[in-house]
Amino acid sequence: MNFPILTICEGASEVNYIQLLNRVICSSDGRTVFVPRNANGGSPKKIISTLKRERNQNRKIATWIFLDEDIYSRDPSLKSALEEKKGNATLQFSRMNFEDTVMLHEPYEKLIEWIQICKNHRHFSDPLHEDEHLSLFKEHFPDYHKRELPFELTNSRLERAFENLKRQNDIKFSLLSSVEQLLTTREIVLR
Repeated sequence: MNFPILTICEGASEVNYIQLLNRVICSSDGRTVFVPRNANGGSPKKIISTLKRERNQNRKIATWIFLDEDIYSRDPSLKSALEEKKGNATLQFSRMNFEDTVMLHEPYEKLIEWIQICKNHRHFSDPLHEDEHLSLFKEHFPDYHKRELPFELTNSRLERAFENLKRQNDIKFSLLSSVEQLLTTREIVLR
């Protein structure tokens, strides 16, 4: 893998996560792993527009697209449209919302509690809309604000997230799985 990886992000929360991730990992030769860019929304039109603009400036750079799965599960034609136009960029989905993936970094018991709340609201089969979802999430993190993690991202939190991904099947985060694979192959390392 050539670094850095251009990472087109759905929104500011994802950009912030990528920037924080860059603080705890680096390429094996010390380079930054990700260069995040905000598409200001997850629609295929916004993603592809940002992708084209950034690719014009960085033609040879590997590209990942970091999105929430919620809008794509509500309308599969959107995913088809994105698949058609993304070129060789790799789609990296969080299932369903960014806040769900935040919970992967929490202790397993707290994650399972969150998963049960989501199941009680049928979130994994019919994703909750942002207002309802955030209301439930703020019961766990009352001071949470979009664009910010409710905790410091550390090596131990990242390692916990890797472990939690393997211990359950409801919340998926392909970007985190890809990061773990790069760590396993020693293409990237923890700082």
